[in-house]
Amino acid sequence: MNDLLPWLNKNAALLSSLASLLMVAIWIFYAYLFHRDFKGRYNPQVIIHQAPDTGLDSLCIIVNLGQQMINLVAVTAVAHTDDGRIAREITQYRRTSSDWDNDWQLRSVLKQGPLASGEPLHLGSFQEILDDMAIRVEDRDGGDGAGGEKSFTLEIRGIFYVGSRAEPIGFQRFFTIDRQAERAQVVPTTLKTVQLVTFWQKKRVKHWLNTLP
Repeated sequence: MNDLLPWLNKNAALLSSLASLLMVAIWIFYAYLFHRDFKGRYNPQVIIHQAPDTGLDSLCIIVNLGQQMINLVAVTAVAHTDDGRIAREITQYRRTSSDWDNDWQLRSVLKQGPLASGEPLHLGSFQEILDDMAIRVEDRDGGDGAGGEKSFTLEIRGIFYVGSRAEPIGFQRFFTIDRQAERAQVVPTTLKTVQLVTFWQKKRVKHWLNTLP
């Protein structure tokens, strides 16, 4: 103890500086946590979900995981095949039956408009999306497959606005339509839905918006 007090007095300035640096580090850490929480709460996040399996009859579902309501402007399916690129907007009015009482909810029919936090939007099955694009996909055991597409990449992408932001935001996910198995499969190529929020990505989204099919 007798040796400690003189050492503390001798190094008081150094200890004070270290304490100040430690306090600054703590404040930076708390600021980082606050920024991450704020970003997670208020940054939009829209995912493209596939359920319940990977067959052609599996559903393609959009879910708003952000905290704010979004206004969905367009959802487009783009097939990248050996013969070129085929694009089809799937956010257009399409009735699913002749009986309105047995139809989907209006928003699921229109496939656009406001989407609340946590709310899903069904785009139909992948088979229906491909049928709308006039793309024929057959199983390996479905005859000689004449006229059917080989394996190719299917891109699902969308555009929406959120809150008071003037710029559109995009999201996209890629799938492989795989015909190598006995039954054709829709296999996700990307693990997560990509949110297009950077400067150059937003320029791409604006190009999408100006060139909707």
